[in-house]
Amino acid sequence: MQRIRRSSPVVACLVALSASAGAAQAEPYTFIKIAEATGESFFDRFDNRPAVNADGVVAFKGGYLGGSGIYTGSGGPTTTIADSSGEFAQFGEPSINAGGTVAFFASPKTGGTGIYTHKAGTITPIALSSGPIFSGFNSELSINSGGTVAFYGQRAQTAGNGVVGIYTGNGGPITTVVQNTDPDFAAIGVRQSINDAGTVAFIARPSAASTAAGIFTRNASVTQQIVEASLPGAGSIFNGAPDAPSINSTGTVAFVVGNNPEGRGIYFGSGGTPLDIPDSGNPGSPTTFVDGRGPFGDQFYDGPAINDDGMIAFQSVLDAGFQGIFTGPDPILDKVIAVGDALFGSTVNQLVFGHQGLNNGGQIAFWYRLDQGSEGIALTAKPDPMMPEPTPEPTPAPEPMPEPMPMPPSAVPTPSAAMGGLTALAALALRRRRPRARV
Repeated sequence: MQRIRRSSPVVACLVALSASAGAAQAEPYTFIKIAEATGESFFDRFDNRPAVNADGVVAFKGGYLGGSGIYTGSGGPTTTIADSSGEFAQFGEPSINAGGTVAFFASPKTGGTGIYTHKAGTITPIALSSGPIFSGFNSELSINSGGTVAFYGQRAQTAGNGVVGIYTGNGGPITTVVQNTDPDFAAIGVRQSINDAGTVAFIARPSAASTAAGIFTRNASVTQQIVEASLPGAGSIFNGAPDAPSINSTGTVAFVVGNNPEGRGIYFGSGGTPLDIPDSGNPGSPTTFVDGRGPFGDQFYDGPAINDDGMIAFQSVLDAGFQGIFTGPDPILDKVIAVGDALFGSTVNQLVFGHQGLNNGGQIAFWYRLDQGSEGIALTAKPDPMMPEPTPEPTPAPEPMPEPMPMPPSAVPTPSAAMGGLTALAALALRRRRPRARV
């Protein structure tokens, strides 16, 4: 039978204090090394912003002695998507979708530039500067689960000199999302993000003179304004150019923008009434996620990432002066990793996180540099699933008490023996009641 030991009030208090202190600390992340550049490894450098898909496969650009390439990995051996030993000379940062298709910008050795995808060993050109439509591209791109790639391109002179815009393609005809020839927009930013419904979030400056820039979404002919940032003195609480939109499957966009007087911050929103003509009279209604009023400064790098559950991850510098990657406004509870933390047997010296570095499982991919001089690509491990509560076993019913066995006649005490026992007990009781003598 197990004994139950009662805890003293002091022990109970210490346990409660310990539980309270533990509740104020974030659950520590564990990290997977995807690739590392050391003096003995194949890689000698990496570009800073990896992308990760729903299965935890990370796509990244890596360099080696004499070349570079696009690679994927999930913690074991890495896979080469394309490198300088083949048809390409240079590469941009990649994007990867749920099916493992990788989109990337590259410069063929034969000249020009292009947007490509890689799936199951096959490289497919999406758009080429050597064709009649485009003369060049920015390396920023994104891909959705259907394999459609969104990218920024400059049209060829034969297709319109000085025309730039956001376009999509999957290996067939190119679709124009928005161009600077659009009567509603005067300029188009290079950064964009596409979700699985084909809705593209982009940065643009509307034709209205009072608006510096805004973030919009467009799917076919439906345009929504997420946020507008006015020129100084124009009346909007937002100012400066918004940057780095990231859109999830519900159409919610996370982005960075300046806020007067709180400085730059991270906001999210999905817009309001669809717009026929975007203007300052029908702005979106973004929600503040984190800004300069709290422990964070107004430095938010490379934009946030948002997943389909609405989780947002971002990189920032705290007012205390150190930088890190976070998932909320609390620098302790919401910290993923920060400069000065231990990682892979050394100490983190630098970090970089990008707007495609968060997946729907809550995993975060990032670039790091350690005090010992090595750099690499890492991924947070998937959290362990909640263990189900054990089903208590039913308490067995108590066994019935056995019937007392009758005494044999020889064991029955005689009346004289019983009286003797009673007399001895009475004498013992009298002795116990007698008071002690005082000294």
